[in-house]
Amino acid sequence: MNNKKIMILGAGIYQVPLINKAKDLGYYTIVSSIKGNYPGFRIADKSYYCDTTNQEEIYNIALSEQIDAILTTGTDVAIKSIGFVCEKLNLPGITYSQALLLTDKAHMKQQMLDHNISTTPFNLVSDIKQAYDACDKLNYPVVFKATDKSGSRGIYVVHEKNEIESAYNYSMQETNQPYIIVEKFADGYEIGVDAFISDTIEQSLIFPHDKIVYNNGVTNVPIGHIFPINCDQKTNEEIQQLVFNAAKAFGLNNCFVNYDIMIGNSGIHIIELGARCGGTCIPELIERYSGVDYYKFMIENALGNHAVPIQTNNNPCMGVLLFAEKNGYFDKITGYKEYENNNLCISLDYKHGDKISKFINGTNRIGSLIIDIPEKNKAKEFRNQLLSTLKVEVY
Repeated sequence: MNNKKIMILGAGIYQVPLINKAKDLGYYTIVSSIKGNYPGFRIADKSYYCDTTNQEEIYNIALSEQIDAILTTGTDVAIKSIGFVCEKLNLPGITYSQALLLTDKAHMKQQMLDHNISTTPFNLVSDIKQAYDACDKLNYPVVFKATDKSGSRGIYVVHEKNEIESAYNYSMQETNQPYIIVEKFADGYEIGVDAFISDTIEQSLIFPHDKIVYNNGVTNVPIGHIFPINCDQKTNEEIQQLVFNAAKAFGLNNCFVNYDIMIGNSGIHIIELGARCGGTCIPELIERYSGVDYYKFMIENALGNHAVPIQTNNNPCMGVLLFAEKNGYFDKITGYKEYENNNLCISLDYKHGDKISKFINGTNRIGSLIIDIPEKNKAKEFRNQLLSTLKVEVY
């Protein structure tokens, strides 16, 4: 057993692979999360029941345990606590001021505008009158957003005036802030980008990828990703430069960053970014696509080893969440047998007979599927064919 201690914030399904990887590498794992039936508690070497947003309590745990590194993946909720602890204990990682900027969409977008980073116009809104005024100013469609949430929570797309009150109430109920933002809806083609930002763009790892989305009745929710992105070389280079410039606008270095980006007639715009790796199979897909063990890289980077691994693969692949479209009890997954020769991997978070909920956002997943894509230029057709047969049976 390595005597170094790794503190991981969050014990949910998105943190489980990170915990397992730290244990596989021989590190002592300490997990902190609110109390609940979270799988990370069962596999960590030591667990604390603590709200990961409680910065002082997380710091006190980190101090008492004399940790060597602190990190998370797949969630923005714990980022402020990570910045707080890194700064207090002089650990590798983002600063507290960076964390504050990057976990509030209003501050984040203003920082981008102040540094001439292409993003969508927005208005800060703290009452219903301001909401109506913002919609008139920006013109429809617009997006109401809770500024302090991730995973598509607190987001409501508005197409006409009679939807404003519902959208305002929905976003306000989700946020812990006294305000939300109303943002101009960016029309175009939405992609994701995950990156490790280093000193220069040449030393960085930047992975643009296509998104697979599902409409939950309120907004589009990412349910999967396809690597690599399907675009021309010029657009790819523009995306990579924008991603690098945006990270530097926040002073980020030796940092993992996750982006939502829109490509449209008016150009390429960053919708938002977070100082952590994305969820929805992203680390697993990066490893399959590039050969870079992303979970290992995250852990070693948090310990201060910033050496960037070499990409050894160029393997087109896709990953998608498995979910139910109604409440019930999990039965089985069907419609995938004919794809088993494509290096298919299914991971389930539930077993037969477990109670499951209708899909609203990524927290309602019941598992995931990752698969190689036979031909890069036919990724869309392959995706459509697979998703047309893949089904979660519920009773």
